[in-house]
Amino acid sequence: MPALKAAFEAAGFTDVKTVLGSGNVVFDARSSSEQLLQQKAEAAMQDRLGKAFMTIVRSIELPVELDGARILALKDGEIFSAYLPNPKGPVFMTLIDKTFGKDVTTRTWDTVAKVAR
Repeated sequence: MPALKAAFEAAGFTDVKTVLGSGNVVFDARSSSEQLLQQKAEAAMQDRLGKAFMTIVRSIELPVELDGARILALKDGEIFSAYLPNPKGPVFMTLIDKTFGKDVTTRTWDTVAKVAR
């Protein structure tokens, strides 16, 4: 993930850290809207990596419950976060895709906890 980290640093983000090999990036940025930060990150990836990936930016200030489920209402949308102690694997992911469409991202709870730290 060094190239991804370098792309974010080149875009002016600071204290950039990649989390696991999952494509999650934690960084500091001057105050800006989530949408503008997403656009900046996607442009940096296109410029440095030759490809942009759908980017979702969320403030680290969002409350996180490390031991359960939580629904968060945000300014421009909603996030539904559910903890499934016994994941159903590919069949469950297919159901999520059919229900919510392809513009959805999922992470294991371990990844969410590592990003929150």
